[in-house]
Order: sequence, then structure tokens, then C-alpha cells
Amino acid sequence: PFAPRADHHHESTASLSAESLVRPRFRRAARLVADPERPDEKVLLYHAGENAKAFRQKPVACLDFDLDDAPAIEALLKAHAARPVRVRDLPHPSGSLDDKLAVAQALCDEGLLRVLHETSSSKAAQSGGTEEESDDDDGGV
Repeated sequence: PFAPRADHHHESTASLSAESLVRPRFRRAARLVADPERPDEKVLLYHAGENAKAFRQKPVACLDFDLDDAPAIEALLKAHAARPVRVRDLPHPSGSLDDKLAVAQALCDEGLLRVLHETSSSKAAQSGGTEEESDDDDGGV
């Protein structure tokens, strides 16, 4: 349901499941806007996930999503450490778990989400079932 707008390739940091609890890695580091060329079909997620330290050294990253994905993206961006969101609970017009997973995984792959809890057996075996949090809530932007 998404396509990167620039030549950004990110390794997935986590494989999400329906039970994964997630929140944004950085507050206020992303903005969701209607695509000016196709406002009834697409939304654009601009983010500062990998901004350069020097001004204008790197372009702002952008992901292209279907309009139907917007409610799930907004829910992910509004989540925070005290109120993470479970992937299966994301609002999506299709109600499809695959669509919810695809949206969350796209943001995770882009480095925008932190996985707070993963219930899959492989993730639990690697990290004891939770991922340690850091103090980067207000960083980045």
C-alpha cells in the first residue's frame, strides 16, 4: 500500500505481528498530507527519520500511501510511550489485518516506529518479549 518517493532503502528493524505494540520513535518527526496531484487517492508521509546534521544536506524523506491507509497512519503517529497502539487495533476501512500490518511495517522499515512488545516466539526468545526503550522521544526534530 505504499511506495517510497525517494531512493531510500531501509532494512526492517522488526517483523511485526498483529499483537505488536508500537509507537513513534520520535515525536513530531512526520507529517501526513494529501497528495496535491491525487488528493482523492493518495496521501504522502513526509518524515525526518534520517535527517542529516547539516542544513539541506539531505532531502526530507517521503512515503506514498493509498488514501485508505490514512486512518492507520494517523493512529500510529498519535501513539506514544504511555499509549502505544496494537497493530491489530489500527483503524483501517478495509478491516484487513494484512493492510494494517503493511502500513505499520512500512513505517517500521522506515525507522519511524519503535516496537515495545512483540509476542512472536522468535522475538520473545531474542529479547525476553520486550524491547528496551530509550530517551529519544523528543529527539530528531
